[in-house]
Amino acid sequence: MATIYICKSCAGLAPVGIGYAAEGTAAEAQQCAERIACECGQSRTANAWAVLNCPCTRILGLYSTEEAATAAAEWFGSCSFAYRLDDAERDRLIAA
Repeated sequence: MATIYICKSCAGLAPVGIGYAAEGTAAEAQQCAERIACECGQSRTANAWAVLNCPCTRILGLYSTEEAATAAAEWFGSCSFAYRLDDAERDRLIAA
């Protein structure tokens, strides 16, 4: 079992540290680490991280913590890197 986070509004999976902490599967915990918002958008992280490819033409993944983004960038390889999204960038991604 692993710690997961649940949105207080929609009861869906939420980003790490946002909403209620509960017990869940390792797969659910990974989904929480990769989220920047829940399904309804009410629970969102202020520190959203993206992993970008080297020429910054593709987002390879979105993560709620720097640690998760850095680990993912190392896994992707090929000069990919973790990038902290500013509030405007985060809001545009959530709205998309």
